Amino acid sequence: MTEKKQVLDVQIILKGREKDRFLKIKRFVGLSDVEALRLMINEYFEKKLAGEEAQDKPCKR
Repeated sequence: MTEKKQVLDVQIILKGREKDRFLKIKRFVGLSDVEALRLMINEYFEKKLAGEEAQDKPCKR
């Protein structure tokens, strides 16, 4: 049996400063909207959340 990939369909509307920042990042790295959003999500996760997850897990000895 094959496992279906779960999909999260997202539609966002950016205005003002957030729109300008998103477009600037997108142009700077030369990515599509989806690729730029993935990059930002992964960067945020690695910088902010990955450390918290590591602290929550008990150490194996």
